[in-house]
Amino acid sequence: MKKGGGRRYYRPEDIALLSGIRALLYDDGLSIKQVQAELKVQGVPAIAARGRKENMSRATPEVVGANDVQTRPSLESSSEDQDLVHQRVDEDESRAETAKERENHDETQERLSDALQKLLNARERLNETLQKH
Repeated sequence: MKKGGGRRYYRPEDIALLSGIRALLYDDGLSIKQVQAELKVQGVPAIAARGRKENMSRATPEVVGANDVQTRPSLESSSEDQDLVHQRVDEDESRAETAKERENHDETQERLSDALQKLLNARERLNETLQKH
């Protein structure tokens, strides 16, 4: 949904559906056409349910009180994250077929690498701030 000033707001069910589609694409290795077929066969609710399950598995428990537990996304960087990024990069590189696609892919790869580095730096600053408080 778009609000004033061009801001976009997503409902939790939209995020769950996108997470489910992401899991089909990256975890299961399906193509976009195969994901479209899965959406028709399984239906949007089933794919969204998988997305909710994926989101829950990415959360880590944080103890708040004696019996209260909340979840928050893990902010710790891991070598598994880095390996996954490199694996996906390698898979994407093997798919580029023409010189123009490779050129576009290289530009995209560079922008994604820059964005990833900025995110990792932001995560580090956030962790430092959280440790101070």
